[in-house]
Amino acid sequence: MPVPDDVPFEIAALIGCGVTTGLGAAFNTARVEAGSAVAGIGCGGVGISLIQGARACGAAQLVAVDPVAGRREAARRFGATEAVAPDGLADAKRRVTGGRAGSIWRG
Repeated sequence: MPVPDDVPFEIAALIGCGVTTGLGAAFNTARVEAGSAVAGIGCGGVGISLIQGARACGAAQLVAVDPVAGRREAARRFGATEAVAPDGLADAKRRVTGGRAGSIWRG
């Protein structure tokens, strides 16, 4: 599908690359299942799109990990159930998995 003429190239590039990569990661690569727990490392364009894709797949818990507070806040607006700095990942993992490791956590 062609990009409409009134869409700026900067926006088209973000959608054509970052959004499709993040959604594809959730839908095709990870094959996120309903009720699952997902951790997204990095909350830039691809990471935010991964969060949205995982939410669309029905993930129950979405942990966004990023060192930048503003990006973590954005991840919450885009569907993350929790957003932590990298040093909070281990605690988030314990909360999400109840201390269990294995198939419910791929991180």
